[in-house]
Amino acid sequence: MIFEKLGALEIIVIVSVAAVLILLLYIVITVNSFKKHLIKIAKADTDIDTNLSKRYDLLKKALDTVKNYPKASKEASYEAIEFEKNMGIEQKSLINKKLDIMSGNLNDMVNSYSDFKSDKEFANLLAEVKDCEKNLEEAIELYNSKVSRFNQKLVSFPAKIIANMVHLKPVKFFDIAE
Repeated sequence: MIFEKLGALEIIVIVSVAAVLILLLYIVITVNSFKKHLIKIAKADTDIDTNLSKRYDLLKKALDTVKNYPKASKEASYEAIEFEKNMGIEQKSLINKKLDIMSGNLNDMVNSYSDFKSDKEFANLLAEVKDCEKNLEEAIELYNSKVSRFNQKLVSFPAKIIANMVHLKPVKFFDIAE
């Protein structure tokens, strides 16, 4: 066989080179896996942005519609929210909490005034708001799931060593605490 013709030193060199190549392959595969996780997190983060913006626009439209009703016009105020590019997850969570307040105020007005319940266009708008809120909840759940997988991989051995080598840090969860 091949190894019969080789001396002990050559076998050690071949095994050492093979071990180094296997280690390098593992490092490349692990780094690529981390990058894929980060891309999936970024996509889920973009979905949150889209749904937050849409939810705000729909709530604003609904509250503007409420302003047309004399009885409820004074209660239909809302805070203008600025959506900045590259907002951190904490800022998005804060915006979501403000939107929860807007949504709660809108629901209180709808329950207080029967005029709204008979307006079909307004009812359709409320249905859109509910759909958007559901989509946002799903986007947040997906984001937090992706972050959880990434963070778990980040702390597991031996991937933790590679994560430290390339300076990866845990990603923050979207805070949905009430």
